[in-house]
Amino acid sequence: MIQILEPIPITILESCVLLAMEPDGILTYENAIISSFLPETISEIFNACKRTLRTGEPESLEIFSELERKTYSCRTISVKETNLNTKAAFVTFHDVTERKKQQEFLKIREKSLLDAQEIAHIGTWEWDVALQKLSWSDEVYRIYGENKKTFIVSYENYAKKIHPEDFKKVKGAIVNAIENKQGYDLDERVLRPDGSVRYLHTWCQPVTDDSGHLIKLLGVCQDVTDFKLSEISLEQTLSLLRATIESTADGILVVDLEGKIVTFNQKFGELWKIPQSVLSLRKDNRALDFVLSQIKYPEKFIAKIQELYSEPTAESFETLEFKDERVFERYSKPQMINNKPVGRVWSFRDVTARVQAEKAAMAASIAKTQFLANISHEIRTPLTAVLGFSDLLADSTLSQEDRLDLVSRVQAQGANLLRIVDDILEISKAELGHFQINISDVNIIDLIHELKQIFLLKIRGKNIQLIFTIEGAIPLQIKSDPTRLKQILMNLIGNAIKFTSAGSVEVELKFISSDKRKSQLSFKIRDTGIGMNMNEAQKIFEPFMQIDSSLTRNYGGTGLGLALSKELAVALGGTIRLLQSTLGTGSTFEAVVKTGDVSRTTFISDFNFNENLRPNIKNDENNSKLEGIKVLLVEDSIDNQFIVSQYLKKAGASLIDYANNGKEGVDKALSGNFDIVFMDLQMPIMNGYEATKELRLKGYRKPIVALTAHAMDGEIKQSMTAGCNFHLCKPIDRNKIIETTYRFTHEIESSK
Repeated sequence: MIQILEPIPITILESCVLLAMEPDGILTYENAIISSFLPETISEIFNACKRTLRTGEPESLEIFSELERKTYSCRTISVKETNLNTKAAFVTFHDVTERKKQQEFLKIREKSLLDAQEIAHIGTWEWDVALQKLSWSDEVYRIYGENKKTFIVSYENYAKKIHPEDFKKVKGAIVNAIENKQGYDLDERVLRPDGSVRYLHTWCQPVTDDSGHLIKLLGVCQDVTDFKLSEISLEQTLSLLRATIESTADGILVVDLEGKIVTFNQKFGELWKIPQSVLSLRKDNRALDFVLSQIKYPEKFIAKIQELYSEPTAESFETLEFKDERVFERYSKPQMINNKPVGRVWSFRDVTARVQAEKAAMAASIAKTQFLANISHEIRTPLTAVLGFSDLLADSTLSQEDRLDLVSRVQAQGANLLRIVDDILEISKAELGHFQINISDVNIIDLIHELKQIFLLKIRGKNIQLIFTIEGAIPLQIKSDPTRLKQILMNLIGNAIKFTSAGSVEVELKFISSDKRKSQLSFKIRDTGIGMNMNEAQKIFEPFMQIDSSLTRNYGGTGLGLALSKELAVALGGTIRLLQSTLGTGSTFEAVVKTGDVSRTTFISDFNFNENLRPNIKNDENNSKLEGIKVLLVEDSIDNQFIVSQYLKKAGASLIDYANNGKEGVDKALSGNFDIVFMDLQMPIMNGYEATKELRLKGYRKPIVALTAHAMDGEIKQSMTAGCNFHLCKPIDRNKIIETTYRFTHEIESSK
């Protein structure tokens, strides 16, 4: 009797096969279902039955029927007699064809999903709240750079992967999702084992049961590193572009093909004075209204814009003039993408300063040209007189009186030439800031007396009164540079006399500070001359600038006097200004200089001052007596040799010897017994600098005085550095050369 040890459901028995054990040990089957299998499949079933009969343990296997094209799930079960001796086995067959198809389909879908996740770098994760268990999809492992077999997925290990700067944000979102059942959507960074950083975008959605209790958190994370790096790179590029646009001095405006505002920099608004509130609206019509209201030719501006918009690829450059005299350069280029215009970039540059500088340079160039013409005229006029008078002097029939008159005229015109050269040198020094200021005591009475003597000769023959007055009380003596102060006043008074044909020139002095330690002295010069237009009058203080060139032709002059005088006044701690001027009525100028500390000086209220209180003037008459003096003149000009020798011989010099170059001068100085050497600086073979240096190196101790046409400060300094004791400038002044000779041969000798 066969005993079935396991209960078999009826549904299963309907698809069972009884496999019986024959005496010869061969298994046979009693159901036709098995006949549909291939021999090798039947053999596989028999082998499973044998194992089950041998061990008593059931086995499961899956087989395929080629005939039926079906898949079966089989299970072997042992059948025993009542004495437990195994005799046979049952095999159950389940048709799982449809389930198998579904499983295959699910596998394909799962494979497709995994492939899609890998392609899109999207991984899924799940947090089981009850079990406190975190699970990752394969793609999450790849995103985090972890090995699925070795990395233990847990919240603690996950937390270690979060970038420290993002940890607080991520933890807060997770806690909020658990406590408040709210999902989140955020960006985070994670650290991979190799130290690299990946950027993730993570979505999380809580899952609850019917009663609202949280079951789990489902999450999706996408690796957006490439996108994020591109975004960062783009932002850096845009940031650099914005910084570049904002740092430029040009105003930048970008518009689309229809002229609508796309972007602009801050400088654009500043240049065009457009409020930020208007620009922020990005309404081109509002901005255009501000533009058109400022420029001189708005119709031309609009026409050019319309022309460019009709030719999207055209470029443009033009200059814009403003009503307030500003000047802009406007550049325009098309904005191209894939060789197609998508908009237009406008660039505006404020070139007002450059244009004004160019105009000023042009005006200065014209002024200098006029100046050179004036200088040429000014030099040629006295030079013509000098040459003409000299030619007349050659006439042997002239009387002594006529000859002396011509000599006087030659001397006057020579002095005029020297004044012109001095003015040019002085204005050059002013432009270079090389003024020499020598502060000493200045006696105001003496200064006024000297000015009177100079200008009384100039007003002879003119219907002019020259008046000197004092307002209040002024110090008798101030601290200033007497030469420079006299130069300023001679210029101002001389101009007043020059441009006044009738009436008066008044010089009013006034002490204008109550603090005698920080006081100033004012000189107001009023005339009744031709006057000026006040709108143009300030030009007269600029070098090479003249209001009307016809004045130069009518009245003469280089046009440098006032510019030079103002520079001198500033150097003396004051200034010069035009107080008032009216065409046909006259002008009033004021020169102001510092006085220094006058707390201990006498104050006067008029020029009828007690002459006994004036400082004694030393009589230097004997200083020109040079009896017994031996002079060596190192000079390559025969004419200059003649002039100097005549001056010194008439003053009593006993010996005048000459050297025609520096080398000859060195030899004669060392071999002769001279009291003083006059040294020209520019000579052939050896110049005066080299000759002086060589004499000093060889121990020569006698006075050496530079006598040269070099008159600039640098040249004077160079001669003194070479070893000269003093520097005299040509043309040669009789009194100066005699006084210098006496000083260095008497006073210096007596001081030893």
